Formats: sequence, C-alpha cells, structure tokens
Amino acid sequence: MLSFSLGTIIFQLITMLILVALSIFIVTFLVKYLIISLPKRRNKEILDKLDEISKKLDQRK
Repeated sequence: MLSFSLGTIIFQLITMLILVALSIFIVTFLVKYLIISLPKRRNKEILDKLDEISKKLDQRK
C-alpha cells in the first residue's frame, strides 16, 4: 500500500490549484483578446478605409 503523508497531499493540492488558476487565467485572456479586441480593431480599420473613400469622393465633387 502506498501511504501519503499530509505534506505531500497538501503539496499536490497546492500545485493542482496553481495549475487550474493558471489555465483559467490563460483561457480568459485568450477569450478577451480574440473575441472582444480583434473585432473592434477590424471595425476601426474598416471605418478608417470608409472615411478615406468618402473623403476622396468628396474631393471629386
């Protein structure tokens, strides 16, 4: 039989909690960056291009 001391059990729990917290942090960061930030940046680029086109059309008049 394997016998575990209290110290090794606490150490395993602490390392497991650290890994879980780190993975949750990474997943939330990726979700915020990929789902929220990138579409805003794309929308801003599209709006800038549309502004340029409208300015060029205004100059032709």
